[in-house]
Amino acid sequence: MRWIVSGKPKPSSEGFSINFKVGPAEQDDIAFHFNPRFVKRQVARNARTNKAWRSDHEDSTPYFPFEKYKHFQVEITCLADGFEVKVNGESFTKFKHRYDLHRITHLNIDGQVDVDSVEFGY
Repeated sequence: MRWIVSGKPKPSSEGFSINFKVGPAEQDDIAFHFNPRFVKRQVARNARTNKAWRSDHEDSTPYFPFEKYKHFQVEITCLADGFEVKVNGESFTKFKHRYDLHRITHLNIDGQVDVDSVEFGY
């Protein structure tokens, strides 16, 4: 499965997140949390179970591909061993599965971002 999110971070953005969740509620588990942060110029990746973030989160990335109010495209592909992420057509990072993928029911985009489109495919 593949999801493509296109948008622009707002000029005042400190960050935003793309979350693959196990329900619609704020406190529901998150199988994959992709979180660009402008202040630290890093992209955090993590999972949350039982209302607690995993201790094996990832922050380091080869570069920071986002700019405030500049268009981006994030492509997230779910593979057998993890999520593969491309940003603006370039390979960016991988995130090993830490959660039962069959339980994912919702995609949530949160934070200071204007979303232009979300596409889903195989």
